[in-house]
This record gives sequence, C-alpha cells and structure tokens, in this order.
Amino acid sequence: MNNLNIFNFLLLTGVGFGVITYILIIRQSFKDKTFGMPIIMACANLSGDFICSFIYPPGPLEKYINMFWLLFDITFIFLYLRYGKHEFFKKLPKQLFYPHFILILVFSYFTTICAVDSFFRESYSNAFKFIGLADNFIMSIMFCSMFLRRNNLEGQSVYIAFFKLLGSLCIAIAFCSFTQMSSILYLCVIGFCVFDFIYFVLVYQESQNLVLVYQESQKEDFILK
Repeated sequence: MNNLNIFNFLLLTGVGFGVITYILIIRQSFKDKTFGMPIIMACANLSGDFICSFIYPPGPLEKYINMFWLLFDITFIFLYLRYGKHEFFKKLPKQLFYPHFILILVFSYFTTICAVDSFFRESYSNAFKFIGLADNFIMSIMFCSMFLRRNNLEGQSVYIAFFKLLGSLCIAIAFCSFTQMSSILYLCVIGFCVFDFIYFVLVYQESQNLVLVYQESQKEDFILK
C-alpha cells in the first residue's frame, strides 16, 4: 500500500468516525431536548461547507461531499433554534436570541470567505486544509467549554467523545505523516488531539460519577425496602 492509499484510508476512516460522531450528537440532542453542537461551530461549519459547495468548490467529488456535510450543519442549526433558548435566556434577554444567532452566522460566513479571498487566493486547497484543521481545533476547545459551562452530560455522551477523539487521531496521523505541514497546521493538529482527549476524560469521569450515584441510590432503595 503506497503513501497515497494510506493517507486516503486514514482520512476516510477519520471522516467515518466524524459521521458517527455527528449522528450520535443529533441522537443525544433530540433525546435530551438540547443542542449538542456549540452554536459558534455549527455556524462556522455551515459557512465553510456552503462556501466549499457553492462558492469555491475544490472539485466535483469534494463539492458533493461538502453538500453531504451541509445536511448535518443544517440539523445542528435546527437543534439550536429549537432547544437553545433555555440556555440563552439565563444570561441575556430572550428578544436577543434570534439576532444573536444571525450575528454569529453572518460573521462566521464573512470571516471564512474573507480568509480564503485575502490569504489563500493562489491555493484554495491549502486554504481549505487550514480552515478545516483550524475549525476542528476550535471545535475541540468549544466542546470542552460547553461541558464545563453545563457541568452535566446534556447533549453529550462518552460515545460522542470517544468517536470524536478517534476521528481526530486518524486525521492528525494522515496529515502529519503524508502531507506538507506548516507550523500553524501542526499547532492545530496537536491542539485538537489534546483537547479531544481532555474532553473525553471529562465526559468519561462525569459518566462514571453518574453510575456511582445511580448505584448508591439503588442500594438505598434496597435497604429501605
């Protein structure tokens, strides 16, 4: 197996884990009646995938792949608009919920397209590689932040954290081993692997705590009976 085949295998495996992660996020979000994708990342992903699909498609195959990811992005946006108000209202007036969402979406779109136009006009493939890896880095930080802010497992699970970590590791190995990488790209790759591992540990510990609490409650019920 040559390097290109290994790279493609790792990349497709990472994408596969990403699909599983997104499906699990959607499932858990509907189950817990909340949103499992941080809204900043939902808007950033929607903007990036829209631009890659309709504004600057890298190629015919990549265009349809990005359109596939758009379906997930739209679902995440729907989940936020449906269930996000109960978290938003705790800190800001409810009248600002939709303007706040529109502001994030608009800035996400123009930030992405301006970055492509301003800095990567000569090589859109490099632009989207940077945007993709940087996006994943920020997403990993946002997942940790979401867990710490909620201090519970609403919209999250050990399986989500596990498959997200596996996907990141596959993508990191693929790009670091078989493509040319600048220092900023190495920073992004190392960053999202580290924060995905931290996120997995946080979620795993919380799930174990819930198991212990449940077991203790079962023991108390048995004693009382």
